[in-house]
Amino acid sequence: MSPTTRTFVALNDQLNKAHHRIRELEARETELLAQNKDLCTHITEQLTAEEQSLDETNPPIGPPRITPPPKPPGRLLVHRPS
Repeated sequence: MSPTTRTFVALNDQLNKAHHRIRELEARETELLAQNKDLCTHITEQLTAEEQSLDETNPPIGPPRITPPPKPPGRLLVHRPS
């Protein structure tokens, strides 16, 4: 086997291993994204249930609080020396 052939075989082997590793990493990424989605769903459900529970145990007292709009600026008084 010539040196060129051995180099080609070695490089081809590295390329095949790299492709295999890429497929492994893509599969792991897909798995992690699915787990992340499940966790987000679970957390959202828990927070929603907790919020509903708090609303039921602590109903608001009185009418809802309304913040009045800001007052428009008044006239500016300028002191003019006589």
